[in-house]
Parts: sequence; C-alpha cells; structure tokens
Amino acid sequence: MTLPRSTSSSAMCMWAVCGDAGMRSQSRPCNRSSVTALPVFPMRMHRRTLWTLYLGNLLTAIGLWFFLPLLPIFIGRKGGSAALVGAIFAAGLLASAAVRYPAGWAADRFGTRPVMVGAMAAYAVLFLAYLLPLPLEAFIALRFVHGAAAGAFWPAANGLIAEVTPPTQRGRAFGAMQSTNMAGMLLGPAIGGFVALFNLNAVFAISAVASGLSAVALATLPSVRVAASIEAPVRALAIARRLVPMLLLGAGTSYMIGTFDTI
Repeated sequence: MTLPRSTSSSAMCMWAVCGDAGMRSQSRPCNRSSVTALPVFPMRMHRRTLWTLYLGNLLTAIGLWFFLPLLPIFIGRKGGSAALVGAIFAAGLLASAAVRYPAGWAADRFGTRPVMVGAMAAYAVLFLAYLLPLPLEAFIALRFVHGAAAGAFWPAANGLIAEVTPPTQRGRAFGAMQSTNMAGMLLGPAIGGFVALFNLNAVFAISAVASGLSAVALATLPSVRVAASIEAPVRALAIARRLVPMLLLGAGTSYMIGTFDTI
C-alpha cells in the first residue's frame, strides 16, 4: 500500500490547500476544516517500520563492509594495480553521489518502498557479478553500477524515516539509522576477513545473501509518497549555503577514508 506523506506539525497548516476552488494559500493560516486530511502512522506501526528499516540497513551495511575492505586484495590477486583499485573505488563513490537526486525524485514520485527494494535487489545480484570471469577494466563499470544501486537506497530510506517519525523523535531515529551503519562497519570486516582466510570468493556470495535478506525485509515496509496538498516554504538555497562547511569537511574525511581503503 502506498501512502501519501504526512506532516507531523500543525505549523504546516499554513502551507496547505484551502477552499473549495483548490487555490493555494499565500502564507496565511487555514482553518483546520479546510485542510486535506492526511494519514497518520500509529505508534505501533511507526516502531515496527523503524525497526524493520534498521534491520534491513544493518544487513546492507554488513554486506557492504563484508567485501569492501577485501576488494583491493581481490583485484590484486587478479593482477590489478593500485591505480586500478583506486579507479574502482572512485567509480562506486561517483555513482553513489550522482544517483541520489534522481533516486529521491523516484521515491517522491513512486513511493519509498519500490525504490528501496529495487535498489537492494540489484545490489544483492551485483555482488555475484564480481565472480564472473571479467577483464580487469570491467570491474570499474561493475563497481559504478553497484555503487549506483547502493546510493539509490538512501534517499528513500531517509524519506521514510522523516515521514513515520514525529519531529521530536527524528534526531534519534536518524541517529539509530547511522548506528546500524557503524555496527555493519564493525561486524562486516571482522567476519569477512575470517571467511576470506578460507575462501575469498565466498565473501561476495555471503554479501549477496545479506543484501538479499535486506531486500526481503524492506519489502514488508509501508510505502509513502509526497502528497500534493502540502507546500513547504522554499528555503533550499539558504539551507545549502549553511551546509557548505559541513560538505567540505565531509569531502575531506571521505577522501582520507577512501585513500586508506584503497591502500
């Protein structure tokens, strides 16, 4: 079932559609009787949705960090150079960044669940493609597509969190989501490194299984879609300017992490 996105704050009433003629209000409050009713997620549904999303993301993170630290070793055993490993990593990160805006549009247009499930299903299948007898340069393209599948997941996941949690709990919800990433970053390399001692190829198969289980879990989630009856104030440029220092800091940190992982 696809639900239109709800709003948890009564302040959004100022931006709702008013009147029988369907004209948008001009920054003036509306009578509650004229506001289009939107569904509200019950508390039990809210908790079940979040915990299912956390589980799916934990499995995804384990699958990612199961194989990512071992990817340089995998490419090296096939005769790849350090420069090739760097290009492969860069391709995945570039695709992940490039796909997020269109993935966010798709989540708004078609709902969050189909985007998340589709992204994770593709992500799981692509793990197995690493085991094919590909030429070394083909791994750049493979990692590009793989990174795009991973990047498409996040806008829909973040949108779902924002819609099913009240404003007073969103910080904790997003924090818990990031904690599942950290847990996957901890568990994935430890278990993956142990498995690689016996069979390096098995790492990719297990990562595929973990991501496939994530897709199954995500398929049970509700799907929300933006409602046309809500018009938010336009402040995107002002917010973007304030985020520039954080974006630069994040870019520098990501560069250091990427350099470390490649080497």
